[in-house]
Amino acid sequence: MKFLRLSLLFIYLFSYCACSQHKLNTSKYKPIEQAEILASEKFKSYCEDCAVDGSIAIYHLENKKWMISDTIGIHLETLPASTFKIINLLIALETNTIKTEQDIVKWVGETDTIKYGYRPDIYHDMSVSEAFESSAGWVFVELAKKIGKDKYKEYLSKCHYGNNNLSQEDADFWNFGDFAISPKNQVEFLTALYEEKLRSQVEICIS
Repeated sequence: MKFLRLSLLFIYLFSYCACSQHKLNTSKYKPIEQAEILASEKFKSYCEDCAVDGSIAIYHLENKKWMISDTIGIHLETLPASTFKIINLLIALETNTIKTEQDIVKWVGETDTIKYGYRPDIYHDMSVSEAFESSAGWVFVELAKKIGKDKYKEYLSKCHYGNNNLSQEDADFWNFGDFAISPKNQVEFLTALYEEKLRSQVEICIS
């Protein structure tokens, strides 16, 4: 049975633009504390209806309330997979691996279709923006090779994102290996980003 992690936050974080140089500053960032927690069996039923194990974590920014499906699953750490692309691109910008979302990544000529499936529609030179929208895994792998795991460890630690276990030999540690993050941690990161407690070289523009 697949494990489905649903980390839900009702804010849009998917459009961004270059701005003035602001180094990452996490001095204001702490995990969400002293918030009311409301557990709902109805949330759990959404996963059960789809025949999957899963947890739902929603944080209401104004009311400072957690709405969750259970108190155990929201702390269970699993691979972030495609959700990692948010912080992945922020780190790419912060490390000057890319300058803007319009930077083009050259098609490498081949990719592992066993690991990533066969998707001929994404096998071409691609802007970072397009890669984000289409979840073109090969683009993020190429960026990760340039960033390097030492830089990832540095920024993931500053952002309190995941367990920082990057022991996976290949570059795509967010898809394979022991790197992991919980649903609650995911929402805490997005909340800190939305509230500008994580300052970066990019400006997050709410659509």
